[in-house]
Amino acid sequence: MNDLVIIKCYNKVETKKRDEAIAFYYEALSGCDPSSSEADRYCSIIAGLEAGKAEVDDLWEWNKF
Repeated sequence: MNDLVIIKCYNKVETKKRDEAIAFYYEALSGCDPSSSEADRYCSIIAGLEAGKAEVDDLWEWNKF
């Protein structure tokens, strides 16, 4: 899981290795209020990364049909 992914969070775009990005956003999630919009953003990113998406964001839009 060392493929590169593109992450857009708070309008900042970065490229990271998938496994490093997942670890980073899980750590970020552990430090915020679970009912906050910040937690929602991080969950969106984590879910997209774990689903194998090459590009993810913090808006849940990738999951809309």
